[in-house]
Amino acid sequence: MRFDEISSYIKRGKRVHYFSYQTDAMKKPKRLQSANLKKLKLRRNSLLKQIQVGLYQDSNPLRIIFRDVINAYMRAKEADRLNGRLGQGHFENICTYVARLRPLEMTRVIDLNPTLFQALLDSFSDLSLSTKNKYRACWREINIWALDQEPPLIKKDCMKGVKVARQRNSEIQIPSKNDVRRVINAAEGKWKVIIILLATTGLRAGELRALQWKNLDLSHGVLRVTQAVKKKEGIGPPKTSNGYRSLPISFKLGNLLRDLPRTSQFIFPGQYGGCIGYESLWEGVNRCIRKAGVSWPGRLHVFRHYAASVMISNNWDLKRIQKMMGHANIQTTVDRYGHLIEAFDAHEYGAAMIAGLISDAENSVPTTKI
Repeated sequence: MRFDEISSYIKRGKRVHYFSYQTDAMKKPKRLQSANLKKLKLRRNSLLKQIQVGLYQDSNPLRIIFRDVINAYMRAKEADRLNGRLGQGHFENICTYVARLRPLEMTRVIDLNPTLFQALLDSFSDLSLSTKNKYRACWREINIWALDQEPPLIKKDCMKGVKVARQRNSEIQIPSKNDVRRVINAAEGKWKVIIILLATTGLRAGELRALQWKNLDLSHGVLRVTQAVKKKEGIGPPKTSNGYRSLPISFKLGNLLRDLPRTSQFIFPGQYGGCIGYESLWEGVNRCIRKAGVSWPGRLHVFRHYAASVMISNNWDLKRIQKMMGHANIQTTVDRYGHLIEAFDAHEYGAAMIAGLISDAENSVPTTKI
């Protein structure tokens, strides 16, 4: 490959700047020139970058396919990973999200449009709402990256207006208070403390695994969440910026925590003193569930749903629930638990509207004998 530096000459009393270049696929060198040195430098840098990432055919946009853009984006992300700007776990997630773009790879960039991306996203019936949103965010990042290149690798934002269809939140299954109580009664030692902590605080499993003794302030009855265990990345910051929070704990729970042995910096250490693994944590809790003989609708995250349902039944306002749960914004709280709030409010508002109009006996909820 040939890529000359910028030179200049005088033509009719004016200075003209130029440079020549030739790729391996070109039969002869090509020369670009301009009286504007700044503009020519930008053009030269853009051409060099295109050639290096294999996208020089942008001079003929009819021949560029979306796969070329994806490959260039992945090369940029690989460079970020090698330079330490991108974590290994994050890079692997990007690879997963990009792999699902395979049906669009052979599409010419001039033919890309939001309808194609929306149809592809809607076809993923095997993915949850939150996972679909992660795919959408990654695809949008690819589009923004391609638009920011000089010159742009695509001509328009092909993710504009692409949304994830909402799912019914009523699908969330929450155990009864009686079932949770039975599981607690069936547990012993640290497992009883773990289950009570999950059910009364709404901690994420990764946050519980990363808890250290320095996070516990028994004198004030507060548990501070400052970190979490992340898949493939080890201990890092909480899932969201609002994940940093102080959770109140009862004196009874505080006494149970105080009685635990301190053999590690972690409150619930694993076999070798580090943070306990997720599968080990679930296996221990699941033994208590089986011993209690209850039907459990999921894994550890079910305790988080249960805690939110208790907050709602205690008539806590949404902002307080968001803070306790560590949600990124209040809309996440509404989307996830709005149906529970509506169901609770319906009974409460109904009782408030009829209060004083009929006797308490007439206003009582009828019971059915079984």
